[in-house]
Amino acid sequence: MLPDDTRDVQADKREELDKIRMTIINGDATFAEMARAHSDCPSRDRGGDLGWFSREQMAPSFSQAAFSTPPGRISDIVRTEFGFHIIQVHEYRPERQAQLDEIRDDLGRYIHDQRKRSTIQTFIESVRGRANIEIKHIEP
Repeated sequence: MLPDDTRDVQADKREELDKIRMTIINGDATFAEMARAHSDCPSRDRGGDLGWFSREQMAPSFSQAAFSTPPGRISDIVRTEFGFHIIQVHEYRPERQAQLDEIRDDLGRYIHDQRKRSTIQTFIESVRGRANIEIKHIEP
């Protein structure tokens, strides 16, 4: 969902997500399969797996749904400023200080993603700085 999506576009996206949710609930596909095929989230390559997170790390409506959905279940459709979501909860852990060995992979992915974003942004800015765009009207 994009900020400038019309109500009709938002309704279409929600309807599509409802079909995806029902496909998962009916057992016709797994959450991971559907996330890989349909998600716009960077976690799509991991089957939608966001790893461990606390309530404070996510948008309030996302956290509310994630922490009220029983383990093994699929949430209702959740709307945040980033779009519509379906959440599958595997388990809950009591909040505690994570050890480096536990978060090493997530931390590595985070650092990689940040470096990639920075590199892309630097490239875009350099291209814009060198760009010389002319618009020529050609009359028929």
